[in-house]
This record gives sequence, structure tokens and C-alpha cells, in this order.
Amino acid sequence: MDDSANTELILEQEVYCSHKSRGCRKVMALSELETHLKACMYGLVHCPLKCGQAITIKSLPQHMASLCRRRIIGCQYCEEDIAWDTREEHEKSCPKRPVSCMYCHKQTIIQKDLKSHLENCSLKPTNCRLKPLGCKYMGTQLEVDEHEAIWSTHMDIILKYILQNNNINGQDKSKNRMADVVQIVKNLNSENSELTDRVNELSERVESLETTNKSLTEQLTKLETIQKADIASMRTLIEVLRKELEVIEAFKKAFPSYDPTSKLMFRNNEKKTKNQKFESVFRLTDH
Repeated sequence: MDDSANTELILEQEVYCSHKSRGCRKVMALSELETHLKACMYGLVHCPLKCGQAITIKSLPQHMASLCRRRIIGCQYCEEDIAWDTREEHEKSCPKRPVSCMYCHKQTIIQKDLKSHLENCSLKPTNCRLKPLGCKYMGTQLEVDEHEAIWSTHMDIILKYILQNNNINGQDKSKNRMADVVQIVKNLNSENSELTDRVNELSERVESLETTNKSLTEQLTKLETIQKADIASMRTLIEVLRKELEVIEAFKKAFPSYDPTSKLMFRNNEKKTKNQKFESVFRLTDH
């Protein structure tokens, strides 16, 4: 027997796919192996997202959609597309991340608005306006307003300041100065009484608006949560379908003449022929 005959016999030997260990159960003639390997769904390819892993073609869509560390997800705060392995770093600096005010502990402030909120927060600690004269009182803006409304409590501070800084000498001069201060305090008390009434009126309006705002905020938060869940679900589904389509298109471009139905028809005919031979043997045996 010459070498060509030996080669032909070898090529007709049935072999397993080289990717059997990864799940392929295909058995074929050795001569068909090279063609099969080019189309085998258990062959390895590098992840297109550059995560560094080699994945079987069959598993690639699932890997890219839910397993790859470089898979694309939407930020839970700003909804921008980010890589999964950068999400923690992005979320720490995300301008739309919710933060809490250190004074009022409000939870619905986004990070980019925090600085402005802190400057105007109604619960931010504030000094009395007479601090330069020695008053050490500190409280929220509302508390300081109420404190300053009682100007008579500052009488001693004002007198002490005048006496220390103006070197007042003589009893008559001191009495005149005190009378002036008393009149100033009376005027301030009158002005602040009006301001206090105005503050009370505004406080009631603010309280009513805050109640309405809280209700609207809760409704908006619920709607945003539902919308984000729907968007995330749709993005995942679209991404999976897109990647599967890419794999199919790549396969078609690589093997434009490949017809998966042709081999199926061949096998069915082969099986039918074997069955006919088998039935013939039984008929001969019966005779």
C-alpha cells in the first residue's frame, strides 16, 4: 500500500473535536477537523472589552453582559455608561451622588449642590452679631434671631464696651451715655418685635412648603427608582442581544458558504440507508 493510500485511510479516521474538554462533543473524520475548528462554538476568543480573558465563543455574550469586569453598566446616580470595575471610583466623585448635610442631615442633596447648601443651611451654627462686643452666643439662624430680639440682655456688654474703649470720665457724662444707650436699645427692641412677628409668619409658611415638598420628593423618588430599574433591565437585554448579533455576524463573515442544514440532511439520509439495510437482513433471515 502506497503512502497516498495510507494518508487517505488516516484522514477517514473518526476523531473528537480538539475542544472536547470545553464541551464540544462533535465526532468527525480527521479530514473535516480543520474546517470544524474554524466554526466550533467552543473555540477560544479574546474578550472584546479587553478584560484579558479568553472565552469560548458560546459563552462570550453572557460573559460580556454579566461577568466581565469591564462590562458596561449605568451609574446609579447620573446614569452615565461606565465600566463595572471603575464604578466605585466614579460613584465617589459623581456630581449627582446623594450626600447628607452635616448640620440639618438632609439626605436629598446631590454632591454638586452641597457647598451652596452649607452656606445657606438654616441649621448652620451662627454667631450673634454682637460677638465683636463680647457676646459668645451661638446657635442656628432662627435661634440667633430670637436671641438678638432681646437686646436688653446686651445692655451690660454695650456699656462695658463703651466704658473700656472711650475712656469715659465723670458721673454726669456716664449718665448721659447710658441714657443714649437705653434709647438705642428701646429702638432696637421695637424694630426686632416687628421682625420677630415677620419671622414667625415666614416660619409657618416655610413649614407648610416643607411638608408639601417632602410629599412630592417621596413620590418623585419612587418614580425615579422604578424608572432606573426599567432602564437598567432594558440596557442589559439590549447589550446581550447586541453581542450575540456581533458573534453571529462575525461567524457569517468568516464562513459565508457554511450551511448548517446540509450536514443534517446528509446524516438523515445516511441513517435512513442504514435502517433499510438492517430491515433487508431481517427479511432474509425470516425466509
